[in-house]
Amino acid sequence: MPQSNTPKTPKTPKTSTTTPLRAAVYVRISDDPSGERAGVERQRADCLALAERQGWQAVSVYEDNDRSAYSGKPRPAFERLIMDAQAGAFDVVVVWASDRLYRLMRDLVRIADNLAPHARIVTVMSNGDDIDLTSADGILGAQVMGVVAEHESRRKAERVTARAKQRATVDGRMTAAIRPFGWAWTDPCPAGAACTHSRTCTTPGRRPRQGSRAGLTICPTEAPGVAEVFKLVADGGSVRAATRRLIELGHMGTTGRPLTPESVRGLLTNPRHAGLVAHHGEVVGEAADGQAIVDAELWHTVQARLSDPTRRTAPGRPAGTPLSAIAVCGRCGGPMNASNKWDRRTGTPVAVYLCSRHHHLSRRRALIDAPVLKLVGEYLVRHAAALPARTAPSTGGVELAAAREVQTLTDRLAMLSDLAAAGELDPVDYANTARAVRTRLVDAQARAVAVSGRPATARLLASDDIAGEWRAMTEAKDAEPLRAVLREVLASVVVKPVRPGIKPTHDDLDVRWADWTAGMGDDAA
Repeated sequence: MPQSNTPKTPKTPKTSTTTPLRAAVYVRISDDPSGERAGVERQRADCLALAERQGWQAVSVYEDNDRSAYSGKPRPAFERLIMDAQAGAFDVVVVWASDRLYRLMRDLVRIADNLAPHARIVTVMSNGDDIDLTSADGILGAQVMGVVAEHESRRKAERVTARAKQRATVDGRMTAAIRPFGWAWTDPCPAGAACTHSRTCTTPGRRPRQGSRAGLTICPTEAPGVAEVFKLVADGGSVRAATRRLIELGHMGTTGRPLTPESVRGLLTNPRHAGLVAHHGEVVGEAADGQAIVDAELWHTVQARLSDPTRRTAPGRPAGTPLSAIAVCGRCGGPMNASNKWDRRTGTPVAVYLCSRHHHLSRRRALIDAPVLKLVGEYLVRHAAALPARTAPSTGGVELAAAREVQTLTDRLAMLSDLAAAGELDPVDYANTARAVRTRLVDAQARAVAVSGRPATARLLASDDIAGEWRAMTEAKDAEPLRAVLREVLASVVVKPVRPGIKPTHDDLDVRWADWTAGMGDDAA
């Protein structure tokens, strides 16, 4: 066959029409207190290397550093991974090992339901093999791995708990991940604000030197404020008042955030301030270093104050009026709180106390505050000679027994401490015995405090000019000191309902005095 002289057209090279799979990388490490991120960076490098070997395009990296998969706390990157999988953002998820992705069976269920239908899951440790959650055998294998990982986490938690208990009960030490207010690191990071070994270290002295085990020492700038607010609360002040005082002194929280009543309550309940150590919230002994900002008796007094069920502990802003919640509705007995009511005649709001339970009735605050404050002031002046004895601890009956028990238990703790220091008492025996004694001491201290329980009134009655001091309290912008006295002196102020068409007056009040003032005279508004 004759050959054609027509030149051959060169073949066009074949182009691949296969689009590489999109890969998402998930990395996680449970504990990274120093913030070095070494663990997650190693995982990231291995996962990206696997994606490159497989010819996948790495489109995103999800990182949960210093986040446990066992604690049950939210993992932000894990949550984004689930949502992005449902949105079709990738085809493959690469993890270093299955326990980086889940350690709880409930998380495996979420992954099987919400992630596996949209993307393959592969692990570096298995050299790219799938975690198959689309078949019965694959789910069984994943469940077995999950059970093993959860068991490992439980064993680790048990070891950590046992070590923490030994530190507290035997070694007399407490650990702290964040510097507690009132204390400083004995060996702080020399870099100060320039510290790079922690991703959260932003203020000088906030972190100890890396690898340091030197512990804590009393902070000379914060400790006086701690001692002052302990005394303030022991004298009947509120946690909010303690918070305001620390802010007035120019203090911030140790994380650089403003102090809040919640953080100050935590400060007031921390036994470390009294040279005590605790385990699982229970005081188990004295600190081995012997350091304390306040004495143990004052700390126990404050705990009794804070645990008093009569204290107002509901969330919300502090009352700015004298008789909010002290005044009660004469129809339902519910509390009456400050509010405003529109006056249709004048077109202006009027300050009132309003029944907060069913809005049964309201009453102008001027018809309640002025006469009740005048009555209480006169009552305190008239009985100034007799009341101080009733605001002080009683010396009779149960009260005297509680005071004696407090002293006996305090002496017993001191004796146990001396025996342990002299080596005549085993540390474990000391810890167990001291724990039992301290439990009894807290109960006795609470009973003794409840007997006196009138520190605000006692402080007012100690003034040389009770009438002048009372007038200053009623005119002050801060209503909390005034309310502290009113809560101690008054049981309630009942606002009586009036018939329609009858204008209420200050005579439509029933002032009821606290039980401890019984027999002081028949005073009524």
